[in-house]
Amino acid sequence: MARIQINFEGEMCDECGENPKAKCGKMLDGTQKFRAVCALCHRIRFLKPWLKYRGKECEMCEYTPMFSRSLDVHHRDGDKTNNDPDNLMTLCATCHREMEAIISECDGNYGQAESLFKKFMKALIS
Repeated sequence: MARIQINFEGEMCDECGENPKAKCGKMLDGTQKFRAVCALCHRIRFLKPWLKYRGKECEMCEYTPMFSRSLDVHHRDGDKTNNDPDNLMTLCATCHREMEAIISECDGNYGQAESLFKKFMKALIS
């Protein structure tokens, strides 16, 4: 993932208003050129549309990170082009790795893997 570049001019993103606008080259006179949006909003809009569905905590272990980028969006059916909200699940990096390992053990059966992982997490937390 691209790092958010610091905009020293102080212009904030037109979309979220929270992050500085992303740099995008130079003007003909040599001054810095900026996008209308920050790097994160650009990724959400053009590169990774599923990021807008990312929740604030892991749906498996309920971990709530300080920064949302610590969370992943898992495609429940394995199809990365299916960005239907019902197909997406917010997971921390650890749970995402575990989920992918269980999917592999279940020969790619995503539904069975999710069910097994939920049972494992329930037993672990109890």
